[in-house]
Amino acid sequence: MQTFSTWYVCWQWVAAVLGIAAHAALAMPLMTAFTLLVGQHKKNELCCLGGREMIRLNLVLAVFWPIVFISDVLLQFSLVQGRLHIPDLSLWAPVMLPFSTAVVAWFIGVFCLSIQCILSRPTVDKNSARQFPFFTATGSCVCLSLLAALSFFAAQALPSCPFAGLPEGMSIFRAVMAITLSSFHVFFTYLGAAGGLTLWYLSRKPQMIQHWGGTKEDEQHAARWCTLWAMIGYIPSCLDRWGITIGFALRPGNMPAAIAGRIPTLTAFSLATVCWAVLFLRRAPRRLYVLNSLGLLFLLMGTSFPYLWAFMRNR
Repeated sequence: MQTFSTWYVCWQWVAAVLGIAAHAALAMPLMTAFTLLVGQHKKNELCCLGGREMIRLNLVLAVFWPIVFISDVLLQFSLVQGRLHIPDLSLWAPVMLPFSTAVVAWFIGVFCLSIQCILSRPTVDKNSARQFPFFTATGSCVCLSLLAALSFFAAQALPSCPFAGLPEGMSIFRAVMAITLSSFHVFFTYLGAAGGLTLWYLSRKPQMIQHWGGTKEDEQHAARWCTLWAMIGYIPSCLDRWGITIGFALRPGNMPAAIAGRIPTLTAFSLATVCWAVLFLRRAPRRLYVLNSLGLLFLLMGTSFPYLWAFMRNR
């Protein structure tokens, strides 16, 4: 018979793995906004078509966020005698506001994505009978993408807000700045999963760009664009954490367990970044798409390691 700690760790692990897709969904509107801006600036039809596909993918991935979020909320409540103890509180009670407002922000982001899908719906050119997106709405789609990105950022940041009261001695300004900077640091790493999953989606549809009238070179540009976002997502975080880790390693005495315990995860995320960097520098030919799959695998391994380690220790 499984112990309580075993299924608890497994629950956390599954939520963390699903979180890769959920977090990619939060950051993808930012990628979409810049993709549409490039297309609008350079009058590039393929960028606008790619932006439409990213919006559709974003809506699919967004479904994972409420699943992961609800799981995380339940895990935060105290566990009493092997059962979840959920307080009987209104969703608008101060202690519940971080969670309820986050859900509202998520709904706003999904609403923006849905409106974008409608605006970018293909129409028909009567002269050529060719389907093309409603390009005159590109400016509106850019604004909606930025609003969706802001809403999803709020959904990620709001659970950290102390609606029930500020810590003693802390001003509201300091609290807002601390939460915003910390949340942005985490949010930026989500671009890694967003870029990697977008390239994976592109690799699953090898004839998509050719169907739009593009060439193999256009596909390489699109793949390299996705790889760029995947690569930059983890670079600041990895550099920051490796700096802290090396600093502790150079000090006399034993390295703190918390710092040492995150080395495998940090190594996996760094290797994922290296895979995407090599793919980007090699200009992302189709034969090297395996590097993106390898990067996503390292991302999965880095996410899973803390829970697999806890699972082995509890056996």
